[in-house]
Amino acid sequence: MNLVSAKAGPGHVVAPLESQHGSVRPLTAEDLEQVAALFLMKFRHRRRQRDRAIAQTADYMKGLYLDGDESKALVQVNPQGRLGGFMGVLKARYELNGRALSAAIIGPFMTDSRTDHGWAGPQLLRALHQGEFDLYLTDSANRTSLAFARR
Repeated sequence: MNLVSAKAGPGHVVAPLESQHGSVRPLTAEDLEQVAALFLMKFRHRRRQRDRAIAQTADYMKGLYLDGDESKALVQVNPQGRLGGFMGVLKARYELNGRALSAAIIGPFMTDSRTDHGWAGPQLLRALHQGEFDLYLTDSANRTSLAFARR
């Protein structure tokens, strides 16, 4: 993962986020089916027409996160190479007192308890904070995720 930090100055590249617990990288098209299945398991508990639901959700996520500019959405991959977590991130620009600000709009933030052993969430948040954003916005956060998200 090649996160460029605008806050650290031009041309400053933050090192890839890898550890003994796995790595974090930008979402790719190859991840979409696994991310869609995790989303449906965590948030929809859908059992009927599972394959169709995964395909439709993956297609929607492709349009949302991969069409257009470079994807800011992140995936955590555990040491065994399996998806450990996902954080949906959309980039937005705001202006405050004449200063341009880069904002991360955080959508689904989820980990797979079957493959993650408690490291995916913190790794995803750490990678997000090493990126280029001045502001972080979300429409919902529980107390645990809010505490993790604060520096």
